[in-house]
Amino acid sequence: MSNPFSIEHSFTQQSDNATFNCEGDRVSIVGVTNKKILENFRFMNPAVNLILDSLITFITLYSYILIVRILLSWFQTAEWANNIISFLSPITDPYLNIFRSVIPPLGGIDFSAILAILALQLVQGAFEQALF
Repeated sequence: MSNPFSIEHSFTQQSDNATFNCEGDRVSIVGVTNKKILENFRFMNPAVNLILDSLITFITLYSYILIVRILLSWFQTAEWANNIISFLSPITDPYLNIFRSVIPPLGGIDFSAILAILALQLVQGAFEQALF
């Protein structure tokens, strides 16, 4: 079974910092003078890059949705906020409930949201490290 992401021909690319030799689905880097170049070629598979980039984008958008949900919870008496909260609650509450079971609200303040956003940021950072 052949690799759908393989290169059908061989070529050599010269840059200021290195020479890249590509044969089939293998890439060799010769004469590297910059360590950052090696770090950028950790994942050469475009499918892995696409999946990681999509996950990073999803986590970023979900973090923004969580922040909006948390800020709107301060305006529960406003009817316009209730409409938005009722839309966002089914999206955000299942994730927040995981952390609410660990940290219950203290004095009416829900600290679990801080832990939830922190966990998302840690996962996003791990994906970014894997991608870059």
